Amino acid sequence: MPYSQMFKHKMIQKMIGPDALSATALAKQVDVPQVTLSKWLRKAGIPSRYVLERQHNGNITMVPKTPN
Repeated sequence: MPYSQMFKHKMIQKMIGPDALSATALAKQVDVPQVTLSKWLRKAGIPSRYVLERQHNGNITMVPKTPN
């Protein structure tokens, strides 16, 4: 489904604004696939705020990046 540039911009703002939502949370609210929202962030040059980390029990979780 094609989305307008204005819609994409609004979704990006919701993911990077002061009360930012994750792509997963926003996807549930607006019925747009999470992978689509994440792709829009990457194409806009917005770096991810999370990294994947392997836990001691072998599970992989998403955790916030620590500032450098």
